[in-house]
Parts: sequence; C-alpha cells; structure tokens
Amino acid sequence: KHKEIFGDQDASEERRELVVRWISTVGNYDYMFDWVFGQNGTIGINAGATGIEAVKGVKTRTMHDATAKEDTKYGTLIDHNIVGTTHQHIYNYRLDMDVDGGPNSFVHMDPVIKPTTDGGVRTSSMQIDTKVIDSEKSATEKFDPSSIRLISNLNKENKMGNPVSYQLIPFAGGTHPIAKGAQFSPDEWLFKRLSFMDKQIWVTQYNADERYPEGKYSNRSTHDTGLGQFIDNNQNIENKDLVVWLTTGTTHVARAEEWPIMPTEWVNTLLKPWNFFDSTPSLNIETEKEKQNTGHH
Repeated sequence: KHKEIFGDQDASEERRELVVRWISTVGNYDYMFDWVFGQNGTIGINAGATGIEAVKGVKTRTMHDATAKEDTKYGTLIDHNIVGTTHQHIYNYRLDMDVDGGPNSFVHMDPVIKPTTDGGVRTSSMQIDTKVIDSEKSATEKFDPSSIRLISNLNKENKMGNPVSYQLIPFAGGTHPIAKGAQFSPDEWLFKRLSFMDKQIWVTQYNADERYPEGKYSNRSTHDTGLGQFIDNNQNIENKDLVVWLTTGTTHVARAEEWPIMPTEWVNTLLKPWNFFDSTPSLNIETEKEKQNTGHH
C-alpha cells in the first residue's frame, strides 16, 4: 500500500495466502502447524499449541495461602488447587533448500558502523558486512534478530546482478515469549543428547540419513546422535546441496486464561525472498471481480 504525499494517488493490493495445516495431538496438547504461502513469495511456518495445560494438584487455593510460595515454585496457580507448570515448546524444521535449483551457500549480512571521512556533519555511517560461511560448525548459531541470514544461489542473479536468496527468520513473531534456548543446565542428561534445542540455525551438507535433529532414537540414546553429531565432520557448505535446520519455540508460563482449555498460542518462522525477484512480486494481481469483468477464469 502507498498513498502519495504530494497528491491524491492511493494504491493497495489485497494480501492472499494459501494455508496448509496439519494437527497432531500429543498427550494433553494439540499442535497445529501452518505452512503459509504468500503471493509476495514468503513461506511462513507457524506452530500453534492448544489443548489442556500441563498441570498438577496442590494444597493452595489462593496466593494468600501459606503453601502458595512452595506450591508455585515451578508454575502458576491457575485455579483453586491447580498449578500450570512452567515449560517450553521447542520445534525444529528440517528444510532441504534448493534456492533457484542450487547449489546453495549460507551468507551472513550484518549491519556495522563505520567512520565517515568524506567531511560533512556525519562522522559515521551504517554499512553491511557480507560473508559467505564455509563450514557446518561456523554456520551453527543462536539467532540475532538484528542480523540477516540468507541461503543464496551464488550462481544465479536477478536483473540487477544480485545473487538470488531466501532469508531465514527463526523468530518471526508470535503470542508467547520466545525460547532463545533450552532452559537446562549444561550438565543435564537430557541436554547432552538434544543439543539442537540450544541453537536456532544449523546448516549441513545434504545427507539422506540425517533426517531427525535429535537423531533416530533420542529417548534411548546416551549422547547426541542428532545435529551435534551431524556437524562433527565439519563439512564444507559453500556451493553445496544444503539442508537448513531452524529451531524455534516458546517458553510457556501458564496463566488463568488458559484453563481449562488453552487458546492457541503461536510462534512463527519465516522464509523471505531476498533479491530472488526483480521487483515486488505481488503487484498487479487480478481480483476475482476483475477476472469476471474480463472473462478470465
């Protein structure tokens, strides 16, 4: 949408999305996963948790009771004698990327402040440092929302000569506090075999046997058989067939409004075209009314 500041011109386009949803019930929770395909080229992956809170019975009826402090040590009193426990929902998406056919590379773009020596009133300017990441271990990181992370096809360009890319955004909004990492002590037995939960971005060379971020049998393993092991050989990831693993999630602190049935709480992940197109891809799209007027079906 845009309204011209010097004049009466005003233009807007309706937003259209195709949503593909699947739902899985796991114990007390119902998880919804929406793949959202936008006409602007974006691909959203939205995870929603609903169902019934993870709760335990306690002596406490109100927060004025003598037992309240001890009973709510690990959760919130959401009803008389009921505590909703504090926990996390951690999701990981395995994305076999083939941006414009591949092979692909992993690119960092970071805003930096640099001194200005051209004279004038400004003494500094913002510029972008761009770096192609060469190895699996170098690619693994906690996501910084101020950074730009791209999967790029350095062999293909748009009409301006920029390499075609898609941006990776593990945290793209939601309704619960995000889980920036697993809330475990480093010596926890669970954490030792599920290290994928502590980093949001992992990039590996494609391997058909590497399908699960936690490994095939995580509940039986004594060590990390998933992503932590996959990157042990630290393969080169420049101009390769790449798989991106995005970890996201929420830290769930219960509240009374979620009992007895929990409203759906979302955490969103986004893949966004970055110089993939030559211009805004969602302009000049016919509405249904325009199609009828022109006889297009």
